[in-house]
Amino acid sequence: MLMKLQTDSNINLDEITEAFKAVSQLIQEGENQMIEVKNEIETMLNNLQSNSDYNLQQILLSFKNVSDVMNKINIASEEQASGVQQINSTINEMDGITQENAQYAENNIKISQTTAEQAIHLENLMNMFKVSEDQPKIAQPDNQQIEMASEEKPALLGQQKEVNVKDFEEKDNFK
Repeated sequence: MLMKLQTDSNINLDEITEAFKAVSQLIQEGENQMIEVKNEIETMLNNLQSNSDYNLQQILLSFKNVSDVMNKINIASEEQASGVQQINSTINEMDGITQENAQYAENNIKISQTTAEQAIHLENLMNMFKVSEDQPKIAQPDNQQIEMASEEKPALLGQQKEVNVKDFEEKDNFK
């Protein structure tokens, strides 16, 4: 019986050893597969991290480009606003100058009318005087002779007076 027990124990022992070997082999295969899965996961994570880093860099670069464009738009808007302000200022100045010119033109018209009225009045006053025929005539710079009143111009309200040129020469302080 001892033998039988020994034989049975050897069989059981062999079966247990084979079972241990099978389990050990399964464990070894499981570990190898776990190492492969671990390596694949690490590779995937490294790729994901690399892709994420690249994607984040691209996103940051895009934001920087958008920010640069926005700054350029802001600068251009400020320059445009400044240009519009300068144009408005120039238009206001031109409007002021135009209004001044219109006032000057109105004043010139009034002055011209006043001067024309004064010339007519002066001519009428000059027509009141008549130089006698025996008095010398006033010489002009180009040695032309002028008469103070011509026979063709009527006297103002019939009030012609004879004037002696010598009377004016005595009173004239411009000589």
